[in-house]
Parts: sequence; structure tokens; C-alpha cells
Amino acid sequence: MALKKLAFIFLAVIISGCAASDKDSLTPDENRQNPGQTASEPDFYNYQVAEVLSPNALTLSQLQAKYKTHFMFNSPEKQRQIALTFDDGPDLKYTPQILNILRKHHVKATFFLTGSHAKAHPNMVKRIVKEGHVIGNHSYNHPNLLELSDPVFQEEINKTNKILQTITGRSPRLMRPPYGFINEQQLQWLIGQEFKIINWNVDSFDWKVNSSEEVKKNILDHVTPGSIILQHSTNSETVDALPTIIKTLRAKKMRFVTVPELLNIPAYHQ
Repeated sequence: MALKKLAFIFLAVIISGCAASDKDSLTPDENRQNPGQTASEPDFYNYQVAEVLSPNALTLSQLQAKYKTHFMFNSPEKQRQIALTFDDGPDLKYTPQILNILRKHHVKATFFLTGSHAKAHPNMVKRIVKEGHVIGNHSYNHPNLLELSDPVFQEEINKTNKILQTITGRSPRLMRPPYGFINEQQLQWLIGQEFKIINWNVDSFDWKVNSSEEVKKNILDHVTPGSIILQHSTNSETVDALPTIIKTLRAKKMRFVTVPELLNIPAYHQ
């Protein structure tokens, strides 16, 4: 019990450390990566902390290999297509600015929305869909899913999908776990509910860095054909970096598509 309690405390410190910044973001989303890993090689070293709670748990890499048609980090196809994704929204400050930029540059993206923010800002959810972007499920309260019982975890997903369906008439089949954390039992349940679980292979670290220049570098230095790029629709660094990212990648003949287009999977339940 002492070891389990210590692990929870350590994990809570890590996650609260992500949130303890002077940045404008609503909720920083993804976990810190091992400093020895590049942004295009997700290793999710915090997941090893979580493994203390369940010593026999598979790592995210092992889960991805085992469930590769349902748990996806990027496209195996080497076509010059990439997917921009934005987590944690919507909000009323930065999400509209991101949508304006995407519309100006004729780019379609994928927004992984939390149920609580979608419920608070339904008109922004409607705008995202109306402008041709895809929405996905990012849980209701943005918890670390590894800490949840099965009923609470399932309610996080079901509640969010019901909210999004009520607002838009569409029930997402894409799900992104907060912080990138998920276990095998949760994956199996999601697969049984016909979800595709989407992580990423390029991290902008926009929740962590202090300048748009760092965001640009984190993305542009690591993008390859088939990349899924993690960003957030709730901070100024993303807004400032986005036009240059789009222009630079377009100049390299990359084509921007939604996650369902990139992976050739359905976006919504029928």
C-alpha cells in the first residue's frame, strides 16, 4: 500500500507540474516525454510511473503494437499527408483564432474536445463541425484514465459522446486519452464500442514551452509523411505558431488532412 500511495503522489506531482505554469492554456494535455526521446518518438516515460500501480501492465508502445489497427500514433502510409490535431477545447479565446487561421489557409483539422468544455461552449463546437473539421472524444473532465475505475472511465467517455451528439448530431468514433495514458482493459472496452484510439507521433509541447518559436521547431523538426501532430486549441503559442507551420509544411508539399482521412477510418458512429 505504501508503494501504491507513493506512486499516486509522484504521478500527481508530475501532472500538477504540467499545470503549474503561467501559460494561458485551460488544461495542459499530454504527458512529458523522456528528455532522451525526440518529439517524433513517443516513449511516455510517465507511463512507467503508472506501471508501479499495475506492474504487469503493457507499455503504450506494446499496446500500440498489439492493437495497431485500433490504437494509432501515425499513418504507416508514406503519402505526403499529415494531420493537425488540437486538444482540450473548445474555449472562447484561442479556439476561434485557430479556426480563423485554418479557414484562411483552407486546412481541415481534428479537434479532440472535452465534454465539460463542449457543454460550456456548444456554439463553438457547432462552428468547428460547420467549418468542416472533425471532432473526437477527449473525456469529460480530462482525468488520468489509469486512476479511474471501469464505471467512472466509461462514464467519462459516454457522457462526452452524448454531449457532442446532442450539440452536433454526430457521435465521435475517435477518442484520445488525456496525457496519452490508457491501459489494456480500457482499450478493449473502447474497441468493443467501435472507437479508434488516437495518440500522436509529433508533440508540439505547446503546453510546456514559452514561445511560438519553440512550438514551430518541435513540429517542423520532426514531421514526416503520415504524422499526427499534437497541439492544443487553448493557448497563445499555438495560435502564433500555426500560420508559419502551415506555410512551411505546404512548401514541403505536405497535404493537410483530418485524422479519419489520414488513417482511412470512420469519424463518427452511424
